[in-house]
Amino acid sequence: MCWPAPSQPARGGRAREGAVLKVLGATRGQILLAYVAEFGLVGLAAGATGVALGAAAAWPVVTLVFETVWRFDWAAVAALLAGTATLGMLAGALATAHALSKRPAATLREA
Repeated sequence: MCWPAPSQPARGGRAREGAVLKVLGATRGQILLAYVAEFGLVGLAAGATGVALGAAAAWPVVTLVFETVWRFDWAAVAALLAGTATLGMLAGALATAHALSKRPAATLREA
């Protein structure tokens, strides 16, 4: 359970950012959409990086060691990228639920 500890400062920052956006007139849905899109793009970037590094590591093994033809499965890549983006969006929604549940005045007083 190492992941929640580093995310604590970011959680407070997201709560303050959400409170400021609420004060400026953003609706809860707009804020949630912005955070979900941000986390989805991060998930997509992580998936693309994983695919690129995995392909770079697998190519020499497949072509030089096993001496076979290199084939790239684009359907699997698309599924992987969609999955990482979806998981990123879900993580973003869960991470911002706490930030959006607090009233702006109480959040800004704590800051």
